[in-house]
Amino acid sequence: MSQDLATLPLSLERALVGEAIRMVRKSATHWTGFVLNGATHPLEVCWDQGWLLFSEGSARNFRPARGKDIWNALRRNTAAQGVGTVLTAHKQLLLCSELLLPDESDLGLRVRAVIESFLAAWDRLPPTATAVADEWPGEMEARCAEAGWSCTRRATGRLTAALETTPVFQATITPLGEGARFEVEAADLGTYSTASRMAAAVLALETSRHIRLVRATTDEAQSRIGFSVSLPGPIRSEELAAGFAGLSAAMTATNEILAALQNENLAGDYLAIRGWPAKKQNQKKERTHT
Repeated sequence: MSQDLATLPLSLERALVGEAIRMVRKSATHWTGFVLNGATHPLEVCWDQGWLLFSEGSARNFRPARGKDIWNALRRNTAAQGVGTVLTAHKQLLLCSELLLPDESDLGLRVRAVIESFLAAWDRLPPTATAVADEWPGEMEARCAEAGWSCTRRATGRLTAALETTPVFQATITPLGEGARFEVEAADLGTYSTASRMAAAVLALETSRHIRLVRATTDEAQSRIGFSVSLPGPIRSEELAAGFAGLSAAMTATNEILAALQNENLAGDYLAIRGWPAKKQNQKKERTHT
């Protein structure tokens, strides 16, 4: 059974001990400090209802994002392992990670893995490639069943799972370290205008701020918007269930809005309300008759 708040502080502080880590407890559920990694990176850790929430410090320390920052964040999220970037209400991009609280015996290992993920993200290191065992598809099918989710092995060998959405969306399951990555496409941006594409990107990154484990993603060509959950460590059934539930919630929250944002005027209004400039495509100049 996972730890409760009575035993968490000491166990967490032991897990956070390191030569380059300095953390101070601000309250029974909140720690703040920094990680030294060539530069000083602020780090905050909060306990909330069975979760440990990590973020790279107060939003006051970060400048508002620009359009190109949004797309860069989405691309980094696509390859991220264990951490990801979200968009705050103040238009700032922050790295964060959520850890469903493990047993005390695993807490130190899990917390240190999160810190390593932050270090890799700050250093812009490429994701670590790992060999995939032949039995991985079968093991993942069994783990999904144990967590109450059914996955299907396609003729190509690809694993998918139906999310709890209307209409039904399929999440693709791929290996990631000792764990897995779950991905779902939310929108094909091929017919979207510049304003609509930007609005979709902002919506996706904002949504991921509110749903734990879920990260907004895009491909290298920025032709789609999607959501993913990355669980690089050995996956516990409760983590797997939380990941699929999070993807279902993200798709339910954004599906109709993403469709509406194909309308360039609606997309412009959406961006304007949030303080983003909206550049419209194919905007015709009015003729002046004399």
